[in-house]
Amino acid sequence: MKINIKNNNDYEIKMTVELSWDDIKDDYNSQVNKELSNAKVKGARKGRLRGLQKELWLKNNKDYINSSFVDFALNKYFQNALQEKNIVPINQGQVSKLDFSGENSKFGFVIAFEIRPDINNKIPDYRKKVNIKTNRYIATDKDVNKAIEDIRFKHATMKSLNKSSKLKSGHFIHADFTKLDDKGNPILDSILPNHQIKIGEGLFVGELEKPFINKKIGDIVNIKIDQESREVPYSVKINKIEEQILPELTDKFVKMVDKNFKNIGDFKEKINDNIQFNLDNENKKEFQNKVIEYFIDKTKFSPPKSMVENYKSYLIEDYKSKNQGSYDEEKMNSEYSEISTKNIKWLLVREFLMEKEKVFLKDSEVDSQIEKSIKDSPNYKKDIIKFYNDQSNRDKLKEDMLNNKFFSKLENYFINKTKEIPTDKIKKVKD
Repeated sequence: MKINIKNNNDYEIKMTVELSWDDIKDDYNSQVNKELSNAKVKGARKGRLRGLQKELWLKNNKDYINSSFVDFALNKYFQNALQEKNIVPINQGQVSKLDFSGENSKFGFVIAFEIRPDINNKIPDYRKKVNIKTNRYIATDKDVNKAIEDIRFKHATMKSLNKSSKLKSGHFIHADFTKLDDKGNPILDSILPNHQIKIGEGLFVGELEKPFINKKIGDIVNIKIDQESREVPYSVKINKIEEQILPELTDKFVKMVDKNFKNIGDFKEKINDNIQFNLDNENKKEFQNKVIEYFIDKTKFSPPKSMVENYKSYLIEDYKSKNQGSYDEEKMNSEYSEISTKNIKWLLVREFLMEKEKVFLKDSEVDSQIEKSIKDSPNYKKDIIKFYNDQSNRDKLKEDMLNNKFFSKLENYFINKTKEIPTDKIKKVKD
């Protein structure tokens, strides 16, 4: 068997295979005998053709036998060629040329298929300590005060106001919302009874807030709300006005929130630490994303087309299932082609780097992490066990742990050059 290999690009191979009649005659004759064993003609038992009957059957079924042999031979000799050349395809081969005319002839074919590209010599020298520039945002008093305000809101109580009290921004109302027609008449069965809203928040801000200010219980307010691609008139009858009473920030309050807090100062310090922890996690994500971008940009190769197309199809179908309605097919195809190319490229680079850096994870490490979760939250032991009994959840945990281990390894070769920016400067930086 003669095998010729031609690399069309980083991932596509064109293989030419040629065999002489001597190479294939035993397989051909075996295929003939196999077909004869299943042959049946009138006046003879199945698989028992003799003499003239046999000769006539072989002559009349020559094309069928040759076709059957081709199906068998293509698969066998292609697999033999792959084993001989130590090649592993990643998609189904496409036969572009077939040479076989039957008994006593040679057999040959040309087949194109894809492989995982060899990127060993294309990976950049990342071990030379590469600088990665990121922004590390620093928590400010404004962040702490906002977090404390949110906590106070969660522990707030509601106080009902009397009929003489005037409605102010920040008050809550319980009101009957009745949709009106173009003439200002109530639409049958359109009332939304005792609906609660907060004036000065969400939809009811600006021009839609003004009509409610200084109104009292029992008053009716006529407004127009942008709805159904037009302004829809509503009559709003105020049934109840409530004021939100926030708890005072005292040592007693912070201990009620969490018994581990000693006082207000400790409370603020822990909140600041928690905010900064989350901000540092964002910096870590930015750093990792830029490491990924570095490898995608510096590793010059084309990812296999079949892998890109399969991943793109998955992304498009996933988008369509979650977003019912019209979308620009051409634009979507273009955008997802770029995204898929980058993702598959990184997938192949990541696999190579993990093998090179000997990054792997034992099942015992996953078990230890689950045990740690149980130890940290003993009251939720049954829920944690049930959650990780689901193989998909366990696989997700393993993937996250492996990814963290991988980037921890890479951090030995990359320097995170952070620029510290207070969070109140974020808008200015973005601008």
